[in-house]
Amino acid sequence: MAINQKVLDRIKSEMRKANRILEKARTEGFGEADTRTIVMDILVAMLGWDKYHNLTAESSIGGGYADILIKKKDAKDNDYIYAVIEIKKVGLRLNENHLRQARDYARNEGIPWVVLTNGNDWQVYYLEPTKKHNKTAPEPFLVLSVSINDESMKPQQKSELFYLLSEEASRKEELEQWCKKAKAVSAESLIKRLFTKEVIDKIRLGVKRETGASFTNEEIAGFMLERIVRVEVRPERPDLVIKHCGK
Repeated sequence: MAINQKVLDRIKSEMRKANRILEKARTEGFGEADTRTIVMDILVAMLGWDKYHNLTAESSIGGGYADILIKKKDAKDNDYIYAVIEIKKVGLRLNENHLRQARDYARNEGIPWVVLTNGNDWQVYYLEPTKKHNKTAPEPFLVLSVSINDESMKPQQKSELFYLLSEEASRKEELEQWCKKAKAVSAESLIKRLFTKEVIDKIRLGVKRETGASFTNEEIAGFMLERIVRVEVRPERPDLVIKHCGK
């Protein structure tokens, strides 16, 4: 991902300013309306969106609601909605329940991106295209999560992640490319490719060759699910996964 250095420098500089403002907001107990103002400033100053051409505040439709919409122009110079932003007050810990209204708005309008933020923490979700009001639509996929005040991450790393939310990155579809890679190596995707008959065959034969112990494919798959795969990312029907690996 090649990033223009001027854009990166702008993000770094504005991120430091935003951090100071957010610290004051936390200390003084700013509410959601004040946080919305801070987020708008971050979108403009740090991420390069035009306040008047790209950003629209507060919109509702079909039971969904958006605090801010990011708009762009298509190849024919027509406006379309690029992303929906849901804002919670600064200091509030974000969770997926906060996505509901923005998610519903995005699904109703066929918008692929939902951003959840409290000014400091930013989470970007991708919504698979589905028919309107589809009750079996896939859950939003978390593409990235980054925090302005995260001291465990270097400023360069944070800036590169925030760059993906910038107007400049949207021109080159950088967020779309990042999303493809994130989905390709997601737990669900890797489990799907790991728990196949071909892979389990090789593991079973390797175990027998090196230890002399004999197991069935189903036993090997069961051991792997239990001992390697974290509980929170295990398949809903592990029995079917194990059966799929059988000889």
